[in-house]
Amino acid sequence: SRAGHVLVLSVVSSVEEEFETYRSLIETGRVDGVFLTDVRRDDARVALIEELGSRAVVIGYPDADSRHPVV
Repeated sequence: SRAGHVLVLSVVSSVEEEFETYRSLIETGRVDGVFLTDVRRDDARVALIEELGSRAVVIGYPDADSRHPVV
């Protein structure tokens, strides 16, 4: 907290809302990156994060190779 870092958690009810939340947070500069959970093969969220020029950390074991760090 001394450095001014915060963790933003957004709860969404649909895939469309999830994508719009990523777009909004990233395009407005409110976040430096995102955590992705439950990543599946050809997960469209990975492509969206890359399209938006952001970074991600994948939490859990992805079904496919990831260019992002995996925890």
